Amino acid sequence: MIDSLTPMTQAAHLTAVVVLYGQSPGQSVALCSLLDVATGRPDAAQRISLIIYDNSPKPHEASVSTPFETQYIHDAENAGLARAYNAALQRARAQGSTWLLLLDQDTRLSAQYLDELLDTSAAVASRAEISAIVPKLWRVRASTRRMRRSSSRCASSSLMSTLQWTRM
Repeated sequence: MIDSLTPMTQAAHLTAVVVLYGQSPGQSVALCSLLDVATGRPDAAQRISLIIYDNSPKPHEASVSTPFETQYIHDAENAGLARAYNAALQRARAQGSTWLLLLDQDTRLSAQYLDELLDTSAAVASRAEISAIVPKLWRVRASTRRMRRSSSRCASSSLMSTLQWTRM
């Protein structure tokens, strides 16, 4: 396993993990959209740290510039999301993060999502009974371009409390 880039030095409110396979960090929709929306939220750099967990057979150049403290982890064994999320959880806890944001490589984040995520996670910080925040999912019907609430119970991004979550 290769672990590189900036070591975490400050306790962030939230640690985001982007899990990759077969693409460089710069090709990840999740990472690119996170960086795009964070530019409109100046406090994001102080409140978010980032882990890029690469399950690809060979390591990628981790040359993406981010405003966040960032770690790149390469794990050629490709043991799946659970292993990546558990490794990120350990690091988030070790650095004192309260929340862990789970992202796969093709999750697209909006500015509204980031605003609601940061505001809600701060608002519920003292409520120990809350251990997860999940997004409302919407799908766009191609024929009408109208949005409908998704019936899916599965989310491609979830915010989990590092205090309540146990290993998968």
